Amino acid sequence: MMSSTEKAEPVLLEEGHLASTPFTEDSLGEALARLTGNAPQWQGIAYTTAGARSVRAASAGALMTRLDGADHEVPLGTVYELRLWAVGQQALDGAKARELRWLNGSGSAEISVHEQAPAADQNCWFRTNSYLQHSDIADLDKKPRMTSVEVFVQEEDYGNVVFTDELMTGRWA
Repeated sequence: MMSSTEKAEPVLLEEGHLASTPFTEDSLGEALARLTGNAPQWQGIAYTTAGARSVRAASAGALMTRLDGADHEVPLGTVYELRLWAVGQQALDGAKARELRWLNGSGSAEISVHEQAPAADQNCWFRTNSYLQHSDIADLDKKPRMTSVEVFVQEEDYGNVVFTDELMTGRWA
């Protein structure tokens, strides 16, 4: 932990490419079928009619969460919004960050940030970030963190650099 007199080192923006592919007709099952790699390589958040659930593993047919110290399947019929992110190299498929997002009635989209990509993608800048996860650990330096990639683009009218998205990359503790 830094003292009040220490200054944090700035995190520099890196050049990259932002890609987004919409699948507007996808059902939840069709969105989950888009997952590649093994189940533990996808984690995320499922917003359900019973509240938000941390997704610890995802596959073409199931979402797994952890409740009261045990693994449970999230009933897919209760999910109205889903955000899954790749955490393994195989699932990242060469990207710095990769997410699959689904919204009931709107379909899904795959969003990714690459250091190098075809010219058809949108130019962007990105930087890594992390957040403290909920934990009983009192020492802030030992608390688990969730990592992410913040994405910035150039605003068209005046050329300002603006925050545009954040893709999660870490594992749940």
